[in-house]
Amino acid sequence: MTLDLYTSLSLAGGLISLILAPLGCLLLWQRKSLLSDSLSHASFLGMSIAYVFKFPLALGVALSSLAVLSTMKSLFKQSSLKMDVWLNLIAVSALGLGGMLLSLYPTSLHLESLFYGDFLLLSFSDLFVLFGLLIGVYAFLKYFYRAILLSSLNEDLAHIHNLNTKAFNFCFIALLLLVLSLTLKLVGVLLVSGMMLLPSAWSVLWSKNPKEMLIFSSFYSFICFQGGLFSAYYLDLAASQCVIVMAFIGYVVSLGINRVSRKNS
Repeated sequence: MTLDLYTSLSLAGGLISLILAPLGCLLLWQRKSLLSDSLSHASFLGMSIAYVFKFPLALGVALSSLAVLSTMKSLFKQSSLKMDVWLNLIAVSALGLGGMLLSLYPTSLHLESLFYGDFLLLSFSDLFVLFGLLIGVYAFLKYFYRAILLSSLNEDLAHIHNLNTKAFNFCFIALLLLVLSLTLKLVGVLLVSGMMLLPSAWSVLWSKNPKEMLIFSSFYSFICFQGGLFSAYYLDLAASQCVIVMAFIGYVVSLGINRVSRKNS
C-alpha cells in the first residue's frame, strides 16, 4: 500500500466514521439496533443478486432491503412474534439466501470481501459520494432533530407536538438504505452494524445529553477508523476488522474506567 493510497483510505475512513456514528446513535435512541443487522444482511442478498445478474450494486442492495422491509412488515402484522424476533429471522434468512445464490452461480468475487469489505476497492469518485452522504446525514439530523428526540421518548408526545413521525421514519429508513448501498463494498456486511453501534455505545458512557452523544460518538468513531487503518497499513491486515477490534477494546476499557470512577465517587 503506497502512502498516497493510505492518505485516500484515511480520508474515506474519516468520512465513513462521521456518517455511521450518528446513525448508530439514532438506532439506539429509537431502540432499533437490530435493524442495522437485518438491513445489512438483506443487503448481502442484494449484492449477491447484483453480482450474479450483472446490474448495479447499489440498485441490488436497495431493492433487496426494500423487499425485506415490506415482507417483515406484512409478516409482523400477521404474527404474534415480537419485532426483534422477526429482525433476527430476516437477517439470517437473507444471509443464507445470498450465500446459496453465490454457490449456485459462482462468480470471481470472494465472499470475504463481501463480509468484511475491502477498502482497496475505493475509487476517487467514492470520496465525493461519501462527502455527499455526510452532508445528507447531518442535514437529516438538523431537520428532524426535534422529531428524533420526542419520538425516541414517546411517539405520542411527538404527535401532540404535531411532528410528522411517519415522514421521519420513512426518511430514516431511506437514509439507512442509501448509506448501506454506497458503503458496504468498503465496510462489509458483517461489520457495518458494529461500526454504527460501538461508537454510539461508547458515547453513552461519557455523554450527558443527546448532542454530546452525537459529538462523542463521531469523535470516537473517527479515532477508531484512523487507528484501525494505521494498524492495517503497518501490520498488513484487513482495515475493517482492525477498526472493529480497536472500537471494541476501547469500549471495554472505557466501561471498566467508568465503573471504577463511579464506585470511587
